[in-house]
Amino acid sequence: MTLSRALRLTLGLFALLICASCGDTFRPVATPLVPSPTSPSATHAIYVLSSNGPNNGGASSHIDVSGDTNIGVAPLGLGPIHAVLMPNAIRMYIANSLEDTISSLPPNSIGPVTTTSLPTGSKPVFVHTTETGNIYVANFGNNTVGVIPTGTNLLLNPPLNVGLKPVALAETADGRKLYAANSGDGTVSSIDTVSRTVITTIPTGTSPVWAIARPDAVQTPPAGFRVYVLNSGSGTVSEIDSATDTVLGNVSVGVGANYMVYDKVRTRLYVVNPSSTSVAVLDASTDPPTAIGSIDLTVAPAGTALCAIAACHPVSIAVLPDASRAYVASYFLDNTQNPPVIEWQVSVANLLNNTIRTLAPLDPTQTQVQVDTANPTGCGTSPFGASPLPFRVSDVAAADGSQVYISNCDSGNVSVIRTSDDTLLIDSATNGLFSLFAPPSVFQSPAINISAATLNGSSVTYNYTPVSGSVFRVGQFLAVTGLASCPSSSSSTPPSNNGTFTITGLGAGTITVQNPFGCTLGSPQTGTGVPTLAQNPVFMLAGP
Repeated sequence: MTLSRALRLTLGLFALLICASCGDTFRPVATPLVPSPTSPSATHAIYVLSSNGPNNGGASSHIDVSGDTNIGVAPLGLGPIHAVLMPNAIRMYIANSLEDTISSLPPNSIGPVTTTSLPTGSKPVFVHTTETGNIYVANFGNNTVGVIPTGTNLLLNPPLNVGLKPVALAETADGRKLYAANSGDGTVSSIDTVSRTVITTIPTGTSPVWAIARPDAVQTPPAGFRVYVLNSGSGTVSEIDSATDTVLGNVSVGVGANYMVYDKVRTRLYVVNPSSTSVAVLDASTDPPTAIGSIDLTVAPAGTALCAIAACHPVSIAVLPDASRAYVASYFLDNTQNPPVIEWQVSVANLLNNTIRTLAPLDPTQTQVQVDTANPTGCGTSPFGASPLPFRVSDVAAADGSQVYISNCDSGNVSVIRTSDDTLLIDSATNGLFSLFAPPSVFQSPAINISAATLNGSSVTYNYTPVSGSVFRVGQFLAVTGLASCPSSSSSTPPSNNGTFTITGLGAGTITVQNPFGCTLGSPQTGTGVPTLAQNPVFMLAGP
């Protein structure tokens, strides 16, 4: 009886507890999945390759996203044209197209730079890998693909013979196959990376210029990974099944198309065409991809779209990590003026409906940039440039999506769009375009001694004597150091004649620069001036 009563009492108390809780509100507790940080203070970087003409070494600039500052410049070989980060991001490799070398260095450092020599006449134009053990190089000049083990940074011999004029590479996610797009004969070479042999040659179309191995796909036998090849001459995108090395189909995107990006959020391909004023949009969830529309660059909700009044050339597109927007960089080259001038714009597209939501404003102080034809910079005069792959204007999104960076080869700068309000950042000190120049310390020794400075409106004129032979020209940058401090001012911007300024005038023993915050300093002075090469960016890479 005692045991029976105890059992009944226990059950009763349990029922009482249940009833007592019937009026309570229970709030489920879940451990949140913290998204990727959206603050620019996250560890994000942009790497910019500059090709400074056929006679001057190139450079790799490291831009810190958090502060929008150029925190380091590494010297490269002649004609740097393309770069890749290893999957673990511990090293960056750069193809120097004008001297048959590959430069490599830690991405967050300015050195030391390791140089890997290639056979004479290689003309490397593309580097790529999805591995940590090998880097692959497309050698446009001798129709080969080189293999560089990251442990030695020495080229394996012999290189792999592929089709004519390889310009792009794509490796499957498992690292077992590599595809080389051969622009000279309309083929794609399939390479077994384990045995380092060419398996087969796949005809795709005229002048394949770009290739992407779908990064988010999972191989499901008998189907393989998907590889997309952009054929500029035939105006198509070919889809290759890596299991059988066969073309599953082609979709038309327009003759002349030369660059595409893959959006893994929406499973789409976006293809830009310098010969068109629109961006082709493909649904990559089907085999082959399906054309589902285009982004018309001639239509804008406010202002006048440059593409609506001139034959603009869209050459680059950057998609935000959340796939909400795309930023399309275009330019217009006016050859009727002497020297020619270039104008550019960035169209911001809403990817929900593929319409233009706004235009990034042009530089408020200089909407046209003179193209220097007397001192070649490697920017070229055609939409695709004089070399196989350089981008005259290009853009890339920061890994956190907070900003988009736009490089302009002709004006020698990298500009910044803040994506929270799609505003082109303006330098409050000069009321001009916020640009990220390379520091003067990476250039040649002082070329002039400055003895005096005279402020005249928004300009300062320096009296100088030459130290070393340099050719000055209007539009070039002059880095000035060592001059005396200006008198104190109540302005929030302390006046100074030291800094990097744009040359606006030349005279007998005088150089005039744009500097509204300078001051007059009588002689004698002991300042120096360094004429800096205008960095001519041709490729940008987003890093972690």
